[in-house]
Amino acid sequence: MARLLRAVPAAGLPTTPASPSGTASPSAPSGGRALGLAALAAWLVTAGLGVSMMARWISRARRRGARPGHGPRPVLNFTHLGLALTGLLTWICYLATGVTGLAWAGCGLLLAVASLGMTLVFAGPAVTTTGEEPEAGAPRTGHPPVFVIAVHVTLACATILLATLAAIGAG
Repeated sequence: MARLLRAVPAAGLPTTPASPSGTASPSAPSGGRALGLAALAAWLVTAGLGVSMMARWISRARRRGARPGHGPRPVLNFTHLGLALTGLLTWICYLATGVTGLAWAGCGLLLAVASLGMTLVFAGPAVTTTGEEPEAGAPRTGHPPVFVIAVHVTLACATILLATLAAIGAG
């Protein structure tokens, strides 16, 4: 806790060095800021891919006449997206304020988002409103291309790693 609190020098008074020579002062720039910004960049690209997959899913459901807000899978999709955006906003608040607790809260939200994401990846295909299977040879339209999912998952892993390293460096 002592590292989190710093005295603010009074205006106009001379200050003494906060640490002995040869050691870094608490306010010295570190790699934590760079890692935090890298995590933000990875998070934004990951979220962009996720939003594009969500938009594709909703538009295909509407074309088929289904309502995307019904059933268990839409709940997982919307919860995954909502938690990811909440975590992203938490991370942006951490970068703006430097409060270490926000960094760890963002990391915790990332783990919840990843858990829901794995559930979505490994869950079976979404069931149509008619309950019928698609015809043999018909293209599957329930999932986005595997490449998009693979890039999304890879970037999500990079985001988790970068955010965790930044949170460790902040604390």
